[in-house]
Amino acid sequence: MNVEDEHLKQLVEDAVSHALEHAVEGMTHKVLTEAFTAMGFDVSTPEKLIQVQVDMAHLRRQRVASEQIGGLVKKTAIVIVIGGILSTLWVGLQNAAQSVGGG
Repeated sequence: MNVEDEHLKQLVEDAVSHALEHAVEGMTHKVLTEAFTAMGFDVSTPEKLIQVQVDMAHLRRQRVASEQIGGLVKKTAIVIVIGGILSTLWVGLQNAAQSVGGG
């Protein structure tokens, strides 16, 4: 192969690579747009895409807050149960001390 053939081959490879990259980007955009639309998201304009992002951020904050509340509820329930057990023991010890001492 001479220099001209190599140069031509490189030009063809570059053109094919560029065309393929462009086709993949177009197909990817189309597939993602269809997927978001199927899920009920309107991503037809950049402004609407930003709205979807804001909505997703809000949902994430709500999920994190819900998980934190669940943890707090569990801790509170444990404290209440332990407090009830300790109160019952204290009252039982007081009654036992009164019955031994008084009687």
